[in-house]
Amino acid sequence: MIVNIIKKNFFKDSVQMMQFSQQLKDEQGVIDAAIVMGTNLNKNTLKNMNLLSEEGAAATENDTLISISCQDENSLNNAIQKAEQLLVSSSAKVKNEFASLSSALDTFSNANIASLSIPGQFVKEMATELIKKQLHLFVFSDHVPLEDEIYLKNLALENNVLFMGPEAGTSILNGTVFGFGNRVRKGSVGIIGASGTGIQESSTMIDLFGEGISHGIGVGGRDLRNDIGGMM
Repeated sequence: MIVNIIKKNFFKDSVQMMQFSQQLKDEQGVIDAAIVMGTNLNKNTLKNMNLLSEEGAAATENDTLISISCQDENSLNNAIQKAEQLLVSSSAKVKNEFASLSSALDTFSNANIASLSIPGQFVKEMATELIKKQLHLFVFSDHVPLEDEIYLKNLALENNVLFMGPEAGTSILNGTVFGFGNRVRKGSVGIIGASGTGIQESSTMIDLFGEGISHGIGVGGRDLRNDIGGMM
């Protein structure tokens, strides 16, 4: 039994959604499950996993799409309830919630880096303000238009800050992991990678051989394209 539920104009970042998906898969009677944004890429992935219904295909990139496959109706109802609880409870656990970016910056006035995990079409506006405030950026978001990436990386260079991403899955800065990463020792080896998997594998192998990581910087998968020119 497969069901798709669309939460209209409802956004959660990708890291949370991956965690929620795994928790759903662990529920009794669940064969497979995923909670994703309704982008075309995600819907194609669900289709290949046999998790996309006709109803789910109508989801847009601004919607959250819950896809669940279960052994029986009782398991399905329990899984749906669990998914709803996860989405609601995560909203209730937010420690700091702000009505504007400026109010957040006022509260964290000593911050020198920000992490963005928002729909790609909104990255340019928010990232521009953050870069002009001299903050380094780790941009987990995907679907950022190429022209926006070029503009933002040029702006970052002008302001002497890092623009890590978009689609940066992993960065390690002075021992702190952004995105996905492994617990590795600090050391003298620096890594520059694209979207994260290479940084993760390299850092764990270096740790295995007894050395550590100073910084691991993910620049995004398109940084070496001719039209970007390896700016980061």
